[in-house]
Amino acid sequence: MDDIVAGLPPALVLTPSIRPVPAATVRAPSAGSRRGSRRGRYRSVVNCPTLWRSVRITLVEERRSYLGQFSPLGVAGRDPIPMTVEADCPFCEIVRRETPDTREVYRDEHVVAFFPVEPATLGHTLVVPRDHIPDVWSLDEEAATRLAHITLRLSHAVKSATEPEGLNIIQSNGVVATQTVPHLHVHLVPRWSGDGMGPIWPSKTSYPEAQKDDVWQRLRSECRKVGGK
Repeated sequence: MDDIVAGLPPALVLTPSIRPVPAATVRAPSAGSRRGSRRGRYRSVVNCPTLWRSVRITLVEERRSYLGQFSPLGVAGRDPIPMTVEADCPFCEIVRRETPDTREVYRDEHVVAFFPVEPATLGHTLVVPRDHIPDVWSLDEEAATRLAHITLRLSHAVKSATEPEGLNIIQSNGVVATQTVPHLHVHLVPRWSGDGMGPIWPSKTSYPEAQKDDVWQRLRSECRKVGGK
C-alpha cells in the first residue's frame, strides 16, 4: 500500500475541497455523520494510513492558509494592506513594506516600529499604528490602548538595548508642534548627557496669572464633559 501511495501524484494528497481525492480511495460518509462530515469523509480512506496522514497534514496547512486570509498578519510571506492607507504617506509605505531599507524593529497586527532616517540619538524609534491615523484627535480609544501598550513594552526594549541615562516619549500633532509626517507616531528617544537633542522645554515663561486662570477654568469645564470631576 505504501508503494501505491508513493506513486500517487501530488494532487491526490491535497485538500479534497480544492482537489478532490478520487472516489475509489474514499468511502461515502454515513448518513449520521456530523455535518455530512468532512471528518467522516477524510477518515474513511480505505486501509491506507499513510495516505490519511498525508491528507491530514495537508488539511492542516490548507486550513492555516485559509484562516490566514482573515488574519491581520496574513499568510506567511505576505503582509496585507492596513484598513486605511494614504497613497503619499511615507509611514504607510513602511507599513506596506515598500521601503526595504527601513530599519524596522517591531511589527504586529496593529503597530509597526522603526528607526527614523535621521535619528536624534542612537536607538531613536518611531512607533506608528498600521492604519493611517493623522493625529491624536483622530485616534479612537481602542487603538490608543493598543498603541500605549506597545509603546510601554518597546520603551523597555530600548532601555535594554541602549542602556540610556533617560528616555523621552514624544508625540506631536500639527506642523506647529513639529509633526513632519501626518501619520500619528510616537518617538522613543533614549537620552544621554550631552547628546544632540538639547532641552525640549523653554527655560522660563511669564504668563500673567489671569491668563492661566482663564485657561484653567475653560479646560476644567471641557474635562468634566469627558468624565472628569
